[in-house]
Amino acid sequence: MSASLFLSGLQRTFVCQQQSDMYITVAVLSSVLVTVPVYYYLQYNPSQFIRQLLFSQMSSVDLSRFPVQDVLTARAMPKVELHLHLDGSLSPEFIARRAYIRGIQLPAPPERLREFLMKKKLEKLNKDENKAEKDGNWPVFDFCNQFLQSKEELIQGTQDLLNRLAQENVVYAEIRFCPSLHTREGMSEEEAIESVIAGARSQTQVVTGIILVALRSKEGEHGVRTAQLAKQYLHGDGEGYGVVGVDVAGDEGTYPLAKDNHSMADGVKKAQELGVPVTVHAGEWPERFNSVDNLKWAIENGVNRIGHGIAVRSDRDSVLKMKERNITVEVCLTSNIGNGFKVKNYAEHPVRILQENNVPYSLSSDNLLLSGDLTEAPSPTAEILHLVHDVGLGWTSARESVLNGLRGAFSPLVDENFIQKVQKEMDSVGNE
Repeated sequence: MSASLFLSGLQRTFVCQQQSDMYITVAVLSSVLVTVPVYYYLQYNPSQFIRQLLFSQMSSVDLSRFPVQDVLTARAMPKVELHLHLDGSLSPEFIARRAYIRGIQLPAPPERLREFLMKKKLEKLNKDENKAEKDGNWPVFDFCNQFLQSKEELIQGTQDLLNRLAQENVVYAEIRFCPSLHTREGMSEEEAIESVIAGARSQTQVVTGIILVALRSKEGEHGVRTAQLAKQYLHGDGEGYGVVGVDVAGDEGTYPLAKDNHSMADGVKKAQELGVPVTVHAGEWPERFNSVDNLKWAIENGVNRIGHGIAVRSDRDSVLKMKERNITVEVCLTSNIGNGFKVKNYAEHPVRILQENNVPYSLSSDNLLLSGDLTEAPSPTAEILHLVHDVGLGWTSARESVLNGLRGAFSPLVDENFIQKVQKEMDSVGNE
């Protein structure tokens, strides 16, 4: 067989059977310049060649330090993303396209954009411990949001995100965003919400719910308004994917939610009054920012879920109450260990405390573009592998985290039949 016949400059496909019922297809784009070297490299070192192709095609996140079979298992598992910010999860390719259309010169090429943003994030952390200005947001999010200021951009940004999630076999996702951040060029909050819903409804691969975010750096009426908007679009009026809940997010260190007179308290209570499910970022920041008090307030005020919740490591009473009240924690491993600011490393992540005390938790990526740091980046597949290997909790815990996410889902589309279907799919994937 000649090299020219083997690789003719067209797309070829290598299929590696991993299990009797699971195949991984690796696409190789060849050129005349690499035809002969690739042919002979494959002849004499096929396993290494396939390994490199496999990891390069499967994810932009480096998974090469994990065993191949475990990567395949984690990739094939059905997964859930309960805690995922739209603006922080844009792809560099989407940003590059929108920058070109808008005539904006990017500070770095797409392949180095994440690195640039990670450096900016670290500069901000070193400057003032990531403090957000009153009524404002963090600069790296402002950078991303400039590309989400039209209906078209919100629709396409949502589509792009959900397509990438589908490639990692995410079966259910709740995408969250703050409508008021997308009104800088005349779009209304209602139009922003309708655009994200339209983007979600344009696909059927990932069952999707939308969570509206209230920023804790803003005044109280912002929280109340967000709750009212969530009620207005709750469940899409039976027409398909729609809003499923509200969230409180932002700088927990500077803008706490630990007392009834804090700015976002009225918004949380309004959402509950209107029958809108509530999750809040609570206990996310280091304890020196009094994050334990925020965690306690969230629990005592009846929220349905808690985002991050790493302060459980310092408050045994909160752990017991979360178990008793069946509060699901949205655990974001890579996000939390970023730059060592909140958690030193994966091995020390307090998800172990949740596991040991039977508190339900579900793994999430938080921000696919903006979470983590210069060495660690999140992805649905990576979070599973980190839990299994780096935290050391094993595959049984990883699978249970997926089911916990479904049980804690806000969407009425995630019913018992849906959960059973996902569990059956999960059972068909490799065992521990």
